[in-house]
Amino acid sequence: MDIVDEARGQLLASAGAQSAYQKVRRELSVECGQADFRSYIEPLRLIAQWEGAYVFLADNAVAASWVRRNALHRLDARLGAYAMLEQPSQVYARGELPELLQELLPLVAAEAPRPEPAADAEPSRPDPLAPYTFETFCEDASNARAVITAKMIASGAPLPFPLTLFFGPCGVGKSHLLNAIVWEWRRLHPQRKVRLMMAQEFIEEFQSFLSRRDSATFKEGVRDVELLLVDDCHRFLNKPKTQEELFDTIAVLNRHGRSVVLTADQSAEELPGLDERLRQRLRGAAVCEIGEPDDALRRRILDTKLQEQAKSIPGFKLTPEALAMIAGRIEGGGRLIDGVVSQLVVEARISGLEVGVEAAQNALRGRLPQESGERRITIQMIQKVVARFYNMTVPELLRRSRQRSIARPRQIAFYLCTQMTQASLPDIGRRFAEVANRDEKTKGYDHTTVMYSRDKIIEELQQDEKLRQEIEAIKKLIRREP
Repeated sequence: MDIVDEARGQLLASAGAQSAYQKVRRELSVECGQADFRSYIEPLRLIAQWEGAYVFLADNAVAASWVRRNALHRLDARLGAYAMLEQPSQVYARGELPELLQELLPLVAAEAPRPEPAADAEPSRPDPLAPYTFETFCEDASNARAVITAKMIASGAPLPFPLTLFFGPCGVGKSHLLNAIVWEWRRLHPQRKVRLMMAQEFIEEFQSFLSRRDSATFKEGVRDVELLLVDDCHRFLNKPKTQEELFDTIAVLNRHGRSVVLTADQSAEELPGLDERLRQRLRGAAVCEIGEPDDALRRRILDTKLQEQAKSIPGFKLTPEALAMIAGRIEGGGRLIDGVVSQLVVEARISGLEVGVEAAQNALRGRLPQESGERRITIQMIQKVVARFYNMTVPELLRRSRQRSIARPRQIAFYLCTQMTQASLPDIGRRFAEVANRDEKTKGYDHTTVMYSRDKIIEELQQDEKLRQEIEAIKKLIRREP
């Protein structure tokens, strides 16, 4: 055995060490947070055991420095529970490795791939990154261009546009798309470097290395990649030095045929305080606006997130009435839905795994506009607006008639009452009693009629774009009703 083979035998991390590290990675994926885990810990490879210490290889000097400062003590504390630690672990970037390790790196790294779960490994916690893929991104007309563009980027094929900007209000899925790009890129091209950063992370790292007069290390960390993604770039506004660094980074990467993807809450033209050179650069980018989700898309997002929860909580589900109520009352984007789903999990623990209307109302409490001091929407208000929208009177809307010109608006009114008010199905039916003769007592409609109307409209909304636009228009009128 020559010296190289002998050294290699001493350096290679054992299968037991790799298995221990895999368990530790699962724990750190939950503890460190999604952005930090993806940027620094997920790419970290256990490549050797050297002089009694585990040796980890980071993607670059910035990542190695971050792990040493923020995660190495956690890493060792958890490794100690599964394996014997003689010395504190060491983290290096490629250029920092000791001489012998540097010489043997091609041999060692080839035999120390990114660890996979062992066949007999203990059941792991749900991967917090798994939900953020293209498969779990709910697509419709409001985001279709962005999804197509994101998949083109993730494919790794040469692109006609080296710079991309996704923009839209908070909660429309910009961060999800960036995560999906990285997830797919790493699946298809595990050897090609990619880095996802929050804008605030970019700012803090840049300022930290600048204060240490070590900007070269920072530049290496963000420019030694084939694909750089920076989320929430509106945070760069009125920070001229950071904007200049971002501009230079984009220019260097694009000049070498590498891609940059940015997100912001507004287009380049609308962002105040943006450096003019950077604005001009963004004018040459592929730009994709992502709009706010409508009711149908919100329902799909809600269904998807509930299904993800059900995977880790067997038996967790909502009654159809609770699901319809939540889907109709939530406004805005995914952030609010995330909060509601999290609260639903709590309610499921309290009231039982099947969440009914009452528990769902608890989950919504304090999250809806009318519960935060704004005017409350009533059944009478909905009746009035729907009747006016379809050029009829309220008594005509409530008349017991099967004429489509009357029955159809009434079904829509039933649906809107289930979505925009807290009234129960029986109460909604009672409030739709005919009122042509105020002295005549009428019993209104049975709750099954209200339920049928609601479900029928929900089903049609999946296919009928004109109906969707009508209902969105009516909702806006209802919210503006004095």
